Amino acid sequence: MSRHAIKKRRYTKYKKQPFILDILRNKIMLGGSKTKSKFCILEIFKELSKLSKQNSFLVFLKAIYNVSPRIRVVQEFDLKALKLKPVKEQLLRIKSVRMGIALLLKNSKTQKGSKFASRCALEIFEASLGRGASVKKKIELEKSVLKKTEKDQFAILPV
Repeated sequence: MSRHAIKKRRYTKYKKQPFILDILRNKIMLGGSKTKSKFCILEIFKELSKLSKQNSFLVFLKAIYNVSPRIRVVQEFDLKALKLKPVKEQLLRIKSVRMGIALLLKNSKTQKGSKFASRCALEIFEASLGRGASVKKKIELEKSVLKKTEKDQFAILPV
């Protein structure tokens, strides 16, 4: 084996994680055009800079942190009972960020405004403060996960 082949193996081992703005761009993707979605993201950040005195990217990161769910329900097959049972699973960071961005974009339709960018900016600003519609939706999701898995957890505990 040559030393060049060894170097290739080292670099192909690790997969590069996508940047948060790349995820946002792919979710927004208007008509399959990346340039249109980039301009839309720029408009969103301009609107965010008008709404808050803080750095607009920091406001966006706070919103993502407040909105992204940490747990989800997965169906697992129980061999003893021969049926599916709900199991609580902790999400990976990248999956929770993707779900958070999807929640932000979905709930931005409830905001007032004529432009898509202004509605998204309002929702992101509200979520960064912890009071937007997407934050409420995240809390509802986590409560439903706990309710679904609650019965099975108590059944497993010894009495």
